[in-house]
Amino acid sequence: IEISTRAGQDSDCNPSSAAGILGVMLGYQRLPDEWKSGIPAMANEKFRYTNYTFNTIVDSTYNRAVALI
Repeated sequence: IEISTRAGQDSDCNPSSAAGILGVMLGYQRLPDEWKSGIPAMANEKFRYTNYTFNTIVDSTYNRAVALI
């Protein structure tokens, strides 16, 4: 995932999707700390052009998943 993300041009999309799937399969707690260590510092900053932060999008995604189940 790391090598393909750094390959340049538009190569980041596929490994990003693969990492998202891996995260769902493993669960957040089992992801390597180096992959998630930067999250607390930006977790409450709004993403550009949205009303979401990392924390609010996680909550929204969780609520949608529960509603589907």
